[in-house]
Amino acid sequence: MSLYASAQPTSNRKPAPAGAHIGRCYGVIDLGTHINPQNGRGNRKILLQFELPTETHTFREEKGPEPFVVSREFGLSLSEKSHLRPFLEGWRGRPFTPEELAKFDVMVLAGQPCFINVIHKTVGEKTYANIASVMKLPKNTECPPPFNPKATLSLNEEYSQQTFDSLPEWIQKKIQESPEYKSVINDEPAFPEDRSDKSASGGGYAEGLESDDIPFAKPHHLTVGAC
Repeated sequence: MSLYASAQPTSNRKPAPAGAHIGRCYGVIDLGTHINPQNGRGNRKILLQFELPTETHTFREEKGPEPFVVSREFGLSLSEKSHLRPFLEGWRGRPFTPEELAKFDVMVLAGQPCFINVIHKTVGEKTYANIASVMKLPKNTECPPPFNPKATLSLNEEYSQQTFDSLPEWIQKKIQESPEYKSVINDEPAFPEDRSDKSASGGGYAEGLESDDIPFAKPHHLTVGAC
């Protein structure tokens, strides 16, 4: 599947500073299926949101200093050609096992710390802060307590309207374009003619693995495989 890095215009918001920072993933958002304009195929997408707790700015006086946030969009796939797989393996510090590749619950990423590399891209008068890569925190480095509450949204059976309502408008609009969202709202199949396209349903991942073997926390509810 293809990867599209999130790059929201910063005309009214200061971009996160470029460089390497301590970070924490606070949001894992199921964006549903969207058409890839390059090949006309539908791909299931997720959005990973990160806060930079040691890099703050006062965006609104009434709220005081807040950490910068950055996000990145991925296709929901762990295939060898995917972008999500090397991104997560760099974060974990080791490759996925065959069992994990069969079904990995991406919702376990919410709340996990990392070391994140942010790069700037300027287009015209607008500057974008993009995530280049993430890795494990260096030894003896601690991530400050979370600032933003964890936000996990699945367009499967565990859909939360409260979580959806808390998301920025641009994310809500993208989710609303997906057949999965329309299925949840209208209580009907997202793909009535071909249910095989509904690729991210089911329970937790890596059944049979001991808890100490799982690199992140307890599984939640949105899974991805290598197929």
